[in-house]
Amino acid sequence: MKVEVYGDIACPWCRLGTHQFHRAVATAGAEPDVELIVGVTSTEALGEALRQAGGR
Repeated sequence: MKVEVYGDIACPWCRLGTHQFHRAVATAGAEPDVELIVGVTSTEALGEALRQAGGR
């Protein structure tokens, strides 16, 4: 499974969420089956990407 995560470099919650994701994958024993791609962006670019994807 390929998982793409985008976060803001100024957002501590983004880093925490990525850390929790890694823990959940490890706990489930799914590490060999998961490819995590982390994209770092700014708040403005992240908001625009979410709007284009149909978010708010």
